[in-house]
Amino acid sequence: MSAHSMTCCGCTAHPARLERFQVDGRTILIDGAHNPHATRALADALQGTGVHTLLFGNLARKDTGATLDPLLPLTPLRVFTAPGDLATPPRELAATHAGEAVPDMTAALDRALALTPPGGTLLVTGSLYLAGHVRAQLLALTP
Repeated sequence: MSAHSMTCCGCTAHPARLERFQVDGRTILIDGAHNPHATRALADALQGTGVHTLLFGNLARKDTGATLDPLLPLTPLRVFTAPGDLATPPRELAATHAGEAVPDMTAALDRALALTPPGGTLLVTGSLYLAGHVRAQLLALTP
C-alpha cells in the first residue's frame, strides 16, 4: 500500500462508530454497538474517558442485559429509550438499571443532553436505529 493510501485510510470515518458531535458545549458520541461483543469493545475503548451520560435503547430480540452490562460502569446517569415498536421497554430498563425512561427518541436525546453538563460527554448506543435517529437529528442542526 502506498504512503498516500495509508494516509487516506487513517482519515476514514465511519458513521455511528464513535462518531463525535458537539452541541451546546457538550460532546456526543454515537456508536451503533448493539450486541454484547460490540458494547464490551466500546466500554473498553471509553474506560476512563469521562462519559457523563448514557442514552441507550435496543430491540427486545437482543440480549439486552449482556449488551447493556459493559456500559453501566461508565456512568450512573442513564436515559433509556425505545428505538421502534420492537424495543425493550424503556421503563423496564430504567427500573432494573437505575435510570430514566423516555420512550420517544427525540425527547430522550433532549433529556440526556440536559443531564450532561457543559464540557461533558453523552454516549448514544445500543441500536443502529437509535444511532441513525440521533445522527440525523444532529446533522440537521449542522449548517
